[in-house]
Amino acid sequence: MLVLQNGPLLPLELLGNLAIVHVELPNVLLLKIACLLDVDSLDNLAATCSTCRAVARSDDAADALVKHALPSFRWPTEAPLTCWFARCLCRTFQRLTQAADAADEGWNAVLWQASALGCEHGVLLALDRGAAIEYSGGRGNDEGTALWCAAKFRQYNVVKLLHGARANLEARGGVNTRSTPLWVAARQGHANVAELLLECGANALARSRNGNGHSVLDVAMQALANDRGDAEMADLVDMLRVM
Repeated sequence: MLVLQNGPLLPLELLGNLAIVHVELPNVLLLKIACLLDVDSLDNLAATCSTCRAVARSDDAADALVKHALPSFRWPTEAPLTCWFARCLCRTFQRLTQAADAADEGWNAVLWQASALGCEHGVLLALDRGAAIEYSGGRGNDEGTALWCAAKFRQYNVVKLLHGARANLEARGGVNTRSTPLWVAARQGHANVAELLLECGANALARSRNGNGHSVLDVAMQALANDRGDAEMADLVDMLRVM
């Protein structure tokens, strides 16, 4: 443990052994220490004094906190990690980890549920922890992959994220429909998701029931006729007609 001069205990176990030192730390060294702490220890650091609080709440400490939580994720340089509200994000990661520990399917279950709900953070964490991207959840583990679920529930950003992680665009889901992500997006009237999948290379000619049912165009036209979905459904139907 480390004790700051005139301050309370700072929980720090970097070397595995505990040591007590009474010292006034330079800000540069304090920042290096802050960048090694987990979210609980970082909050304890912030509570010691105003200087420590400023260091613990710095952009550098926030960036390091999230990068430690997701070490293998390629963080986009154009999006500062501080935009992810690092401390709240890491608290979410703690709860997701508890959920994975409690679920029979572990991180696979977290990936599936997070994709359906549009929880990008959960998707990122589950993939980082080794979840199988083609895992199919739901009834009898046969309701579809994470990508299929994200497409069905119009989780545009998750669809984009999963495609970037090389999810299979043609993996079928739906206990009754046995359809592709593009097919279910068109049926639900999610024109923006369907167009994204087409841009990613999804098969516009895919049919349900493992190729023996309705086409993507069929269900897109039905959605349009029933006023189901986005205003852009007419554009999607026109696009599908020429494919």
